[in-house]
Amino acid sequence: MRRRGLQTALEQLEEDGPSAFKDPTKVVEYVMLNLQHKAQGPGLAEAFRFSCREPGKSSFVSGNALSTRRISWKTAKVVSGYASGPARSLADFEAEIREHYGLLLGCAQWRFAVHHPVTQEPLARSSNDDGRAGDLREYVLLVDETPVSVRLLYDWGAWCYLICSVEVLDSNAAALGIGSPPDPRDEVGGRSL
Repeated sequence: MRRRGLQTALEQLEEDGPSAFKDPTKVVEYVMLNLQHKAQGPGLAEAFRFSCREPGKSSFVSGNALSTRRISWKTAKVVSGYASGPARSLADFEAEIREHYGLLLGCAQWRFAVHHPVTQEPLARSSNDDGRAGDLREYVLLVDETPVSVRLLYDWGAWCYLICSVEVLDSNAAALGIGSPPDPRDEVGGRSL
């Protein structure tokens, strides 16, 4: 593919960075692969690059960041369509990831926990805290069989979904009903519960 000048979606993300019309599942996949395989190298810097910027700190014309700080994954909230929370420098962001999200760094395996039953595409919950659909996406991953919620917020300056917050969920994935195929006994009248 490279000889023909073609790139995979992940290679495009690496080259272009957060830019127009990137698939949010590919953003999650790109960041997770960097944290899994490059945690001691540039992986944390790439996770930082694909994290929400401070409100009002990016150009709505070019999408370029006007700040070198990103919103903390640990304490981020979405308020009126914008990420809110303490802004971190790269060094502070790396320290936060190592302290609170060590399980993401160099994990043995990870995967999307919830898939569409027909297409097998990862499913996301799409809504905003204020009820509007579309700007906020939430995916549940299984990282070494521990459920992790990853929320992405659409950045209108970059025209791309960026990671807003990450939360390690209750370690019992079976209790959440994720990670295993649906049980046909859960269907009533041909429809899943």
